[in-house]
Amino acid sequence: MNIPDTLLTLPQILQSEVKRLWQDYQANANEEQQQLLAQQSPILESLPKVWACSLFVAKNCVQRPALLHDLLDSGDLLTAPSDYPHHLVERLQDIQDEEGLMRGLRLYRRRELIRIAWRDLAGWAPLSESLKALSDLSDAMIDAALIWLHSRLSKRFGT
Repeated sequence: MNIPDTLLTLPQILQSEVKRLWQDYQANANEEQQQLLAQQSPILESLPKVWACSLFVAKNCVQRPALLHDLLDSGDLLTAPSDYPHHLVERLQDIQDEEGLMRGLRLYRRRELIRIAWRDLAGWAPLSESLKALSDLSDAMIDAALIWLHSRLSKRFGT
């Protein structure tokens, strides 16, 4: 799979960096992950600009192709956030200890920050949507952590 022609709209210095990141992504991603990305033309077309503007997004996609695959497979990159509290509580329900809770929260935060940044940098979300998503994500993470901790501590110590 080749990098999209939108790469050529970037300044030369950024083109070489994005090309290098693209090569690293291809080395790390499995065939299924690469095929799914190839089928997502709006996302693929926006990739050079997004990766050039955010090293955070680029490095996370390159180092964790499964994360990008999850965002593509769910369709979340193309839609505004809907229900953070519900999604987050679902993701945390099977976690057994605080270390797992913290890891789950970090992974979810990383996923959603990539989604929010991608939509913003690609021009798919107005600033108001991006800021609201950040605020809603923060609220949902605090609430989910409290719900998880309250449930475990209530079972152990009572209310």
